[in-house]
Amino acid sequence: MQFYIAVSLKLITILVMVVVILKYKKYGICHPYVIVSVSYMVLIVFGEIFYTYVKGRYYDHYAESLTYIGFISMFLGTFVAKYRVILSSLKNRGVYVFAGAKSNYCIYFVAAIGVMAFLVLVLFSGVPIISDNVNEARIRFFSGKGYLNVFFISLQIVPLAILFDVFARKMYSRIIWCHLFSVVVFFLNIATGFRGIAIKSILLYFLTYLFISNKKLSLAKGAVVLLALLLFLSVVGAFRREGKVGIEGVAREIGITLVARPAIFETIVKKFDVSSRFNGIGYVYDFLKFKPGEQKGKNVELKYMFFKNYKNMPESAGINPSIIGEAYVNFGVSGVFIIPFIVGFIVRRLYMRCYDNFTFFNVVLYVSVVLEVSLALASGLGPRLPMYSLVLFWICLISLFYSKRIVIKGDL
Repeated sequence: MQFYIAVSLKLITILVMVVVILKYKKYGICHPYVIVSVSYMVLIVFGEIFYTYVKGRYYDHYAESLTYIGFISMFLGTFVAKYRVILSSLKNRGVYVFAGAKSNYCIYFVAAIGVMAFLVLVLFSGVPIISDNVNEARIRFFSGKGYLNVFFISLQIVPLAILFDVFARKMYSRIIWCHLFSVVVFFLNIATGFRGIAIKSILLYFLTYLFISNKKLSLAKGAVVLLALLLFLSVVGAFRREGKVGIEGVAREIGITLVARPAIFETIVKKFDVSSRFNGIGYVYDFLKFKPGEQKGKNVELKYMFFKNYKNMPESAGINPSIIGEAYVNFGVSGVFIIPFIVGFIVRRLYMRCYDNFTFFNVVLYVSVVLEVSLALASGLGPRLPMYSLVLFWICLISLFYSKRIVIKGDL
């Protein structure tokens, strides 16, 4: 019976994805339908499809059903959010405005502080990516120096501010400098050894550029970008794990990248006692990392629950349960229905808010949230919230530098 339920839910999921792909040209990659659905498929569903080939056995049908339920719930959330009230949908107003900067010097000042913070961190801890043990070095890089990390994080937002101002003032000749600075920020984050942060910084810039320039990325180019990201994750992962890059190591890392989250979710479903669920505390527990010297989040506790060899793992290392695994350990089966729906609803509402008022704050808030959600599909929301709260701080602060307005068009 469970097999037939899983197959039925899989068919619905495939149907939704076919519709999204067919409508891709209309929506573009920045639309919630596209970016959230594709991310869910790549980071979670594909892993289940390849599970049999990697692990040599079939994936648990109950866990498979919950995976597809999570996808369908998230898509329904993005769909329902389109409607302001139950029987009336938002009308596209056609023409919108967004703001440019009051002072470029304020933005450049923030950029200088961010670069200086990075240099001081390197002075204290060296460059993690070239260390003998990258995993330990990257944790040591920020440990006890969170106040410097606050300023370093500003570099994720500064390129967006400069880019936004270029479009506001129509100084398109300067756009190449925006691109170059975003690449510099990308490599600075690579140097820290945190590949997820590096990818987020470049994707944040790339998606913001597509969004405010109203450019559409073709389906073929979008597929190339996804493959390039997967390859990048695998190359950096292999280097971080083995200290070198080889074909076998990269291939193994691709398998781990695709299959790890589904495998962990299957373990959670089989071993976790839902009567001892966290009741939502897992979503805020990671904020304890703001305490000096504290590096453990709720995902570290999951490591103790599910892995017998946890003593051989780094003390601060946790597991990435995926957004549905996290929802399951917090609220049980009901969480798999509710949490993805709420996330999808919020993302679509933020997207609509951009076209209500096309300001730096609204646009960057949407792009940063939808990107954070896409990455949280693999890691869970809780581990990402503390870092995102710092990103949000810089979005709010830098948005105070804006006042000019120009016209732009867009579709909901």
